[in-house]
Amino acid sequence: MLNERSKSLLAKLPRERLDKYVEVRDYLLREFELTAEQYRERFRTAVKSLTETYTLLAVVSKIFSCTTCKIEKLKRLSRS
Repeated sequence: MLNERSKSLLAKLPRERLDKYVEVRDYLLREFELTAEQYRERFRTAVKSLTETYTLLAVVSKIFSCTTCKIEKLKRLSRS
């Protein structure tokens, strides 16, 4: 099942690309990729839910933080 945004994105692809799973997957992943600022915002607003431990919250926060750093590093490298 695809959401409305996915359906509208796929409508833009040529028919021959729609037949190739890898191309469709990569296209959708690129389109839905979070920016460094979005990861940063998720890191800042992360809160522990009732079903998770503080350890899990720390791991998720670390993932957001590390991903933000990697995105910024890639941007710096691409500018050079």
